[in-house]
Amino acid sequence: MLVKSKRIEANATMDRTLSKNEAKVVLDFEWREQKTVTLADLRDALGASEEYARYVAHRLVRKGWLERLRPGLFQFIPKTVTLADLRDALGASEEYARYVAHRLVRKGWLERLRPGLFQFIPADRGREAIADTNPLLAGAALLRPYFFSFGTACTHHGLTEQVFAEVYIACRQRRRQEVIRGTRYVFPYMSEHRFFGFKEALVLGATVQMATPERALLDALDRPRYAGGLAEVSMMVGRSMKELSSDGLADMVERWGESALAQRLGYFADLHGVELQPALRAVLERLVRPGGKVLLGPRGRWGTTGPLIRAWNIIENLPRDVLIEKGHERRRRVRFDGEPGRDR
Repeated sequence: MLVKSKRIEANATMDRTLSKNEAKVVLDFEWREQKTVTLADLRDALGASEEYARYVAHRLVRKGWLERLRPGLFQFIPKTVTLADLRDALGASEEYARYVAHRLVRKGWLERLRPGLFQFIPADRGREAIADTNPLLAGAALLRPYFFSFGTACTHHGLTEQVFAEVYIACRQRRRQEVIRGTRYVFPYMSEHRFFGFKEALVLGATVQMATPERALLDALDRPRYAGGLAEVSMMVGRSMKELSSDGLADMVERWGESALAQRLGYFADLHGVELQPALRAVLERLVRPGGKVLLGPRGRWGTTGPLIRAWNIIENLPRDVLIEKGHERRRRVRFDGEPGRDR
């Protein structure tokens, strides 16, 4: 019984008291509030020239303390702590940094996300040390640059009624999936020239980088496996095209520059009776390669045969009833008049 009580005591969270060195670390990270910083702010804080403020901003961006939003405007990175941060703040060895990290986790000041990476729990969370359970905030802490897209962004923007168990983070790194707090994070790779079409969004009180509705739909069309499958993506086009920006979609599709994406978007729009604006239809038709026939569904599941839809050079290798909601075999034609949107 005594052994059991000692084990329980050892695993329990300690009071949120701080030793001298722990207080030094916590105070250092408490100052890292979620706010934007301008060059003028840095110049005033340093009491130095604008040239030196630019130099400091550059170093803070490289070290991961600031993120550049646009020329002269920066945002503090979400409050995550690495062992290297602790080591630098303490001016001590990595072994001692691990010891301090362990104590801060037990005392409720840090939450361990994965080995070597922690999320700071601010003092305003109280003595109970309630961690932020927002899965997007944890995902944003894992890598940079990034933006949430595919099923995650489609759900956020209401393009689908599905709620995905996974969180999809578009990034420029090739990396394996991770499971944090029971949530699986999937990292679809994006090349540099396709890293566009996202902006800041407020999700459960946290500011994160989120694909615009138009970009989310294009990502879903490009890789349906990350958005519930081809049937669900077909329904997204039918349900939501009238809510999206025609000009925004046209700009992104043209910037994307891929025939297969244009073919799928045009095919699904026609399938669901969506009347595309002339400018968007012209972009789609211009991108379709004359001899570039593509299979609509994966050949491994649906084979390679089916009628050719000549308007979009698509081989319809799966039944249409898979792609259309029951009871809505043909929607009435919908005018597509979305307002143009701004994106990155």
